[in-house]
Amino acid sequence: IHQADPNHITFIDLAKKESIFDFKDSADVIMHEHHSYTDSNKSQIAQDEDYARYISEIYDEAQYLSLQIDKPLWAVSFAYGNYYTDGLDTPRPPTSQEYTSIFYQWFIGGATGIIPYTYKMKKDNQITWHLPDARLGSPALWKRMKELNVQQDFLYPIINSSLPNVTLNLRNNPYDAIKYLFREYNQKFYLITVNSLNHSYSNV
Repeated sequence: IHQADPNHITFIDLAKKESIFDFKDSADVIMHEHHSYTDSNKSQIAQDEDYARYISEIYDEAQYLSLQIDKPLWAVSFAYGNYYTDGLDTPRPPTSQEYTSIFYQWFIGGATGIIPYTYKMKKDNQITWHLPDARLGSPALWKRMKELNVQQDFLYPIINSSLPNVTLNLRNNPYDAIKYLFREYNQKFYLITVNSLNHSYSNV
């Protein structure tokens, strides 16, 4: 690919974490999909617990991969509902709050880019899922995704700047729920935090 087009970088998108180490030398940027699946026969509470567990794993996965592959890591982050595979179903998209946590955990964990994706699915020639549509999708999530894309442009140079010569410790971080990144950029300190669990915390 580089011989045919030497002026552009190459990407490879890998869903299985194990595959990343087999193919990481085949592209300039590694993209990783980390899916949330849940049994659609479960109760809504149980489905929400599956989502919460998935979201709580993202920071550790991003940090592990960004340290191991020695290449830029981009997250391919799901923003869909109504998706079915191998007997498992994603019956709803993430809420705008869940997607915000997903977004910031990827960045704080070490990803340098995020590409959200969704499906415009058809069944019997009828569209069954379309994100901006109030009936078929989630306009609130669509709005939040566009807002976060603007934040991504602002945060990118901060996240990739140097570590400050200052020690920072959270005095109270139950269950290691609050993930954070501390950076110095243009002579200012920036503390970026995100709650990785579906509980609220105070006095952190």
